[in-house]
Amino acid sequence: MGAEFDNLHQVLRSLYTEMMPMCGDMIGVAKGIAGLGALFYVALRVWQTLARAEPIDVYPLLRPFALGLCILFFPMVLETINGVLSPVVQVRTRCSKSRPSAWMNTASCGTKWSTRRW
Repeated sequence: MGAEFDNLHQVLRSLYTEMMPMCGDMIGVAKGIAGLGALFYVALRVWQTLARAEPIDVYPLLRPFALGLCILFFPMVLETINGVLSPVVQVRTRCSKSRPSAWMNTASCGTKWSTRRW
């Protein structure tokens, strides 16, 4: 990373674009482990409830599948998080460039909070 960056967001964005292609193999392994883990967890829970002769409660079994789906679609989840948070970073960057004192004095950001100690 020999380039100069203005803010942390640019550093993280360039690191993300450089590292995602290199992490493809690790993402594939994580997908396999997540699938097997979710399958074994659900099988264990179903076996326990059948052994106790209880009805199977489906809702607690959905959690490992939700985590597995997040791991399965890991690049898409990261893009969604970046898409949601990128406008926030851009607005913050514009605000800090237009009003550098905004981060030192909360009153200049339009808030009514007082920084005085009582």
